[in-house]
Amino acid sequence: MCGGSRYIRLTIKPLQEDESYVLIEGDQTAFCFLSDLFAAHAEFEKDCGFEIARKGRGNALFSKGSKLGLHLHRLPCVEKKKSKDNTSKK
Repeated sequence: MCGGSRYIRLTIKPLQEDESYVLIEGDQTAFCFLSDLFAAHAEFEKDCGFEIARKGRGNALFSKGSKLGLHLHRLPCVEKKKSKDNTSKK
């Protein structure tokens, strides 16, 4: 189902009709990429946060119409756990 071109172009912006929603636009390849990204982030054990942004890491994936980036944060938070471990060692 997910195959073909690796050319990915995403548009992420507030929905014009109701800015309390986020619009994510792309073709089949773009949505397959996002599903792979979410699955990889779910399984990655060393970090709970990851982001791609129109003006930052992953910018080649975004169309010029994009206004927002993506920040993924998986719970439980690895950083909070590290912080608690360091505090308890003092």
